Amino acid sequence: MKLYAAVFSPEGEKLAEKIAGLSLKIRYGQLLRDGRFVAPRLECRLRRGERLDDWVRQAFAEHAPVLFIGAMGIAVRVIAPFVSDKAVDSPVLAADEAGRFVIPVLSGHLGGANELAEQIAEGIGAFAVITTATDVRAVWSADVFARRNGLHIVNKAGIAEISSRLLCNGKITLAVEGIMGDEVEKWSKSLPAGLQMVSYHVQSEECDKNTNADLIISTNETVLASAVLGMKPKQYVMGIGCRRGTAYEQIQDLVEKQLNALHTVRLTDLAAVSSIDCKENEDGILAFSDRNRIPFYVFTKEELGAVEGRFHASEFVKRTVGVDNVCERAAAAAAKGELVLQKQAGDGITLALAEIPKEILYQRLLDGFAESAAEIKAEREKYV
Repeated sequence: MKLYAAVFSPEGEKLAEKIAGLSLKIRYGQLLRDGRFVAPRLECRLRRGERLDDWVRQAFAEHAPVLFIGAMGIAVRVIAPFVSDKAVDSPVLAADEAGRFVIPVLSGHLGGANELAEQIAEGIGAFAVITTATDVRAVWSADVFARRNGLHIVNKAGIAEISSRLLCNGKITLAVEGIMGDEVEKWSKSLPAGLQMVSYHVQSEECDKNTNADLIISTNETVLASAVLGMKPKQYVMGIGCRRGTAYEQIQDLVEKQLNALHTVRLTDLAAVSSIDCKENEDGILAFSDRNRIPFYVFTKEELGAVEGRFHASEFVKRTVGVDNVCERAAAAAAKGELVLQKQAGDGITLALAEIPKEILYQRLLDGFAESAAEIKAEREKYV
């Protein structure tokens, strides 16, 4: 993970160096049970001589976190022209030169600025100044839940409505695609306070609308549009293989080209990228994962070789890395599902796409609700 840090004094630079030594990460849907999650390396990029607005423009282009060590007013003024969409805006933080306070300024939930502020504050012995109401009141946050549990928010305007109701002790009805009848009771036991499970019900095949829930989790975008807040599960894994030293831009271009050709899958549908473990330090894949906020998982050659299925075998690849195929096997291993895009090659890169079975997807989602409920309960008990 690249952290852009702007300092304005020798004291600020010393603090930035201290922060650069911390283990910082933002949790973006790290839900896969198999493979090893590759924690992003922290690269602290100090501003040295660049114009401040050009430097911030680059950070926002990369969706990278930005830390200002100095007056928060400077941060607000400089980032203002680049703020566009809470789904992609860089998380922005400010800290004072003495290292007493760390303040999330922008993208606290979806971007993870609140999470970073707490980690930095703990690492330097500071106080994280969190101002978002759901955090300070220990109320379930829809956007944090989506970021952590591999969900794409379809209609961002609904976040405020859901949060407002919960903060006023209201109830939010929740419907999850395929969860009906007896399953509703099972899910209800794992939900955070304020959420009420109802059966998923499509009103009619003609209008294809679900009108009985405030919050809907579904893969059907027409149904999602009928909710106050709709969330779409990220249901695909992209397997990647590449030559050593392949640039991020080449990987990004080929992924976009192949997804555009499919018509039915977008970047926002990717739950993870995966590869063989000898690629865990491949800068191009790491940058693709980081900039698109997609978790990266790797597997050993033995794990990939044990994956069942028919794959495009290559003797050259087997001699090189010890298994006959990387992209297809890695995608299938991570998703535990079938390939929907077989091996595609270009520019020294191979790609494949696999779909996560819905039963796995929703079990992980159920686990996510239980985890969220436990965290909220523990937070509230601190103040009882």
